[in-house]
Amino acid sequence: MPNLYIATVLLAVLVAVPVQSVEVYVTSINPARGHRNILAGETIELDCQINVANERSLHWTLNGERLDAGAVGTLKIEQISGSSQNTRTTLKWENVTLAQSGTFLCQDQNQNQGRKDVNVVQITPREGELNSSLTTPQDITLRCEVEGLGAGQYQQLEWYFDDKRIDLQRVNADGPKYNISHINDSLVIFGATKEDVGTYECLVKTLGSKQENLTQKVQLLMDPMITDFSRSKNIVQGESVIVNCEIYGNPVDTVVWYKDDEPLVADGDRIKLMPHKNFENASLQMNKLDFPDRGVYKCFASNKGGESASKAILIRVKDRYAALWPFLGICAEVAILCTIIFIYEKRRAKKQEEEDQQPAKEPLTNDHKDTDVRQRNVRT
Repeated sequence: MPNLYIATVLLAVLVAVPVQSVEVYVTSINPARGHRNILAGETIELDCQINVANERSLHWTLNGERLDAGAVGTLKIEQISGSSQNTRTTLKWENVTLAQSGTFLCQDQNQNQGRKDVNVVQITPREGELNSSLTTPQDITLRCEVEGLGAGQYQQLEWYFDDKRIDLQRVNADGPKYNISHINDSLVIFGATKEDVGTYECLVKTLGSKQENLTQKVQLLMDPMITDFSRSKNIVQGESVIVNCEIYGNPVDTVVWYKDDEPLVADGDRIKLMPHKNFENASLQMNKLDFPDRGVYKCFASNKGGESASKAILIRVKDRYAALWPFLGICAEVAILCTIIFIYEKRRAKKQEEEDQQPAKEPLTNDHKDTDVRQRNVRT
């Protein structure tokens, strides 16, 4: 009976205490609510917070379908217990495609939700290729095909080269240098040469309450090409020399140097390989040259497609006293000449002195008084 009495009292106490209902709601979703554009291939990251600790029923949906971590290889969903006041869940979806466009909802057990509209935009680059074997300029077209945005959802494209916006006012000798077509979102380069080869960027400006810029890289390709070196360089012993390999092409994956057809080893101190015009190892610097450094140096550029180009230069090392030898030779010649003149003048003076010391001789005459000479009459 005592136990029954105690149980009855406890039950009465429990009934007497009113049950308080807890209002569960999603407090925030980050990035903030609203529409967001993201480029295909990038990562969607969302962070949702609820005002109840250890809420395990919090989940994500995309376009009404529940998302489960691990169902897709690049999707990660994590529940994070925060303070005693809230619980967080994060969503990370890498390398998204057009299929991931839509409405993401963070929902709790009472269907309270945080909403985020994500629009995945696919920009497909259409690269161009410059024929390096042609010596005449060529017209090249580059394209950025935009998917996931309607015609009224973005402004016209802007194009950039070397991080500078392309100037449509620039002209060649024959007319405009560039033209942007808004019909197929393309860039036309008139009279393209090797200087135009490289990486371009098309920039899509979205319209709406929050303007976003989406960029995609487009390549103008060309097989490697190297301009001619001077035939040779004469460097004085002990001095330094820098040889720059003027490379054009895209892509250029490898630049190596050879000396007399043997790979050149850079020691980082006396012999250095440095970047030149965005190409690694395209500049050769050698310090304190000596006679063994004389040789034929070759720059070799190649890409993964097997295309390559090379140019060579002969480097001669001159004796540091080479400029002094001609002067010393002239000095020696002058000294020898002076010696010869001195000896000659000395001998001449000695001979003159000897002649002056000899007795004078009787002069020769034509007097024939004491001789029998018959004179012959000459008729005139």
